[in-house]
Amino acid sequence: PCIPFLEAGKESSEWREAQGAGEEALAAGRVAAFTVAGGQGTRLGSPGPKGEFPGTPISRKSLFQLFAESILAAERRYGRPLHWFIMTSEANHRATRQYFNTNHRFGLSENRLHFFRQGMMPAVDDSGSILLESRNQIALSPDGHGGSFKSLVSSGATQAMRDEGIRTISYFQIDNPLVRCLDPAFLGYHFLQKSDMTSK
Repeated sequence: PCIPFLEAGKESSEWREAQGAGEEALAAGRVAAFTVAGGQGTRLGSPGPKGEFPGTPISRKSLFQLFAESILAAERRYGRPLHWFIMTSEANHRATRQYFNTNHRFGLSENRLHFFRQGMMPAVDDSGSILLESRNQIALSPDGHGGSFKSLVSSGATQAMRDEGIRTISYFQIDNPLVRCLDPAFLGYHFLQKSDMTSK
């Protein structure tokens, strides 16, 4: 079912029920944020990980900082530290971790931040033939967003989620500064509909 967006001030009783269900799950620590952040900022004219790109025009806060502050605000609102899983790439894993450490993780707890690399897959040409990097080595490329859930499993992230009682993942891409990464009403509709997956 499709649920239309409600304008501010026109919230229904169903919306309020969803909001309450989402807030309850966040307060219980059953939801984790998950960001795919393996890209580089090259096309944006920025060196390094895309998450370091200034996502706000005046304060020049990076995309990573915007989301970190949003998660920190949710922690304070719901009285519970929340986990953030960040999928990097071979190209930016070290730089991403260094960026967070240099910025003191933007106030987030170290044991609530989980970094892991996305998987790699054979590179192919337009006809589907596997490309070689050298005579004896297959060329590899990142497996992208489609491989993110496989990487969650192979990295041990899903086991860490189980251990922490996390049952729901709020997934978003690093290059969308407008996303509300932990939206309680959206999460609540997901729970009330007993959905396997919900998209906004």
